[in-house]
Amino acid sequence: MKSYHYPIYLKYCFREMADNKIILGYAGVRGLCQPIRNLCAYLNIAFEDKLFLDRNEYVEKVKPTLQTNFPNVPYMLDGDKCLTESEAILLYLVFKAGRVDLLGTSNEEKVHMVQIKSFFIDTRKAVADIFYNKECDVEKLLQEKV
Repeated sequence: MKSYHYPIYLKYCFREMADNKIILGYAGVRGLCQPIRNLCAYLNIAFEDKLFLDRNEYVEKVKPTLQTNFPNVPYMLDGDKCLTESEAILLYLVFKAGRVDLLGTSNEEKVHMVQIKSFFIDTRKAVADIFYNKECDVEKLLQEKV
């Protein structure tokens, strides 16, 4: 498994905390795991990136060993805990850091946070369509989303 470290602004996330460091596994791109890395940096949670440049390496060697009902990437290992799905990992990290205030302190704030998160998910999907779908009508997509 190849370990890859991200840009210098995340350097302090890789400090040595042998037993306390979580492991994040994902493909060799930023993608859905980048918000998890950013949250780790913000919450000062030490982590190690396990990036898979070869999909077969993950499918054949790692996926069968993940102790979860939903083996997938991104995945997070924290001691004996294995978690997949980016939204679940983000929520786990907020709870782990004791920062439930990040989810909103009132019901109104909590609903607003979900609204903001949903907006960014929709925006990410629209941008992905532009980059990955050669037949995407960019002008039409922008009119629908903006």
